Amino acid sequence: MQTEKPYWLAEAYTKAMTALDTGAVARNQMCTRLTALIAHLAEIPTTATCLDFGGGHGVFARMMRDAGYDFRWFDKYADNLYASGFEADVGAHHALVTSFEVLEHLDAVGTELEAIFGPRPDHVLVGTVLHRGFDPSWWYLMPDSGQHVAFYTRRTLQWLADRFDYDVLVGPEYSLFRRRDLALSMLRRNVLANVLRRPQVALDVIGLVPEIVRRRLGGSSRADADHLALRTRSGS
Repeated sequence: MQTEKPYWLAEAYTKAMTALDTGAVARNQMCTRLTALIAHLAEIPTTATCLDFGGGHGVFARMMRDAGYDFRWFDKYADNLYASGFEADVGAHHALVTSFEVLEHLDAVGTELEAIFGPRPDHVLVGTVLHRGFDPSWWYLMPDSGQHVAFYTRRTLQWLADRFDYDVLVGPEYSLFRRRDLALSMLRRNVLANVLRRPQVALDVIGLVPEIVRRRLGGSSRADADHLALRTRSGS
């Protein structure tokens, strides 16, 4: 489901982030926990290079680096304030590309998704709320911001997976694409499907696990190492 050709985007993106998105920080916190869990289940090592595509001001990339993952940032609209110095080469291969609250902003879906899937990342984790049919009162339309212009169904995501030669596990808000040539046990696949189906329940369960066990979902924070690397680059 898509709007007419959006002629208002220049006005809508006068600021990259809309003030109406009061859940941005809480969503980044939740997405950090969810991504770490999914990366663990999908056997993505913390040393693998990952990309946050459409990463806003870099909060999520910074939080994932603090969780021990080698995340890089890209966003053509926003300034990188929190993960500066760790910008991505978008055309390079990545073990995981995350793209949260991005798909609904694309006004040329067919071509713009090539930037994500073209380099053949191993996994792509997207966050966008699926719809079941047009409802003018649906909150996710967000006409006041003017930035949401495309909306997806389960069938759409399956079509995209087939087009780019990926398997996809679809959830109501988060979906995971995985290259078809990568092996994954049926047990892990089923657990991933359940996590995506009810992500908050999965994270609540993880929250009950002792901290010493939860640390296995990530690695050591990169904050200090990143600080030293940036100082070395600047010659200070």
